[in-house]
Amino acid sequence: MICNKRYSMNSIIENEEICEKPDTLLFILEGKLGRNSFSSLIWKKIWINRFSYGCYSYMNFKLLKERFLREINAYRTAHKVYPLVENLQISKEAQKRAEEIASQKRIMSIEISDYNQIIGSSNLIYAPLMVKKWYDEVLFYNFKFPFFTNRVSNFVKIVWKSTTHVEIVESKCKMFAVLKFSRKIKNPYKFKSIIKSHRANRLF
Repeated sequence: MICNKRYSMNSIIENEEICEKPDTLLFILEGKLGRNSFSSLIWKKIWINRFSYGCYSYMNFKLLKERFLREINAYRTAHKVYPLVENLQISKEAQKRAEEIASQKRIMSIEISDYNQIIGSSNLIYAPLMVKKWYDEVLFYNFKFPFFTNRVSNFVKIVWKSTTHVEIVESKCKMFAVLKFSRKIKNPYKFKSIIKSHRANRLF
């Protein structure tokens, strides 16, 4: 996933469906990485090429979604759980949900899916930070008394041991991202979740 001339903004045909065309390189995002130095290290490794919007939006945001998956799996590896793979079986459901949210222009909180899901929105220029922001809920996770709460729910879903597959979809213009994970966490407010702390020195 190297951003060369083939993937540059100059080689992309103008598309009226794209409502923003920011031409700023991703290095401007470094000032918004937050206080988690561990996830910031991973983020910089994953996004080292500093793709511009024109680059990571190429082929229906293919490069953005690939890097989302790489980043998720880097966090999972750090927490000693297996990496995720994409699952086309849940792709249609995730895409339908993303389209519903985009048409309403807001995130609906009702969850009736058989899968765990993370839903978020972002301005296009900040889309590469979405997974990191979800993971950074780890700052509020108590490893000594590891109970599942709304404040850490996205972090838990990203690194949950029993999860094996994920599907990532998006909707254009303002970024609405839907991540669906198998398997679903049952009774999330009644169980004691067991998640190992990360080991930064084993990653790179």
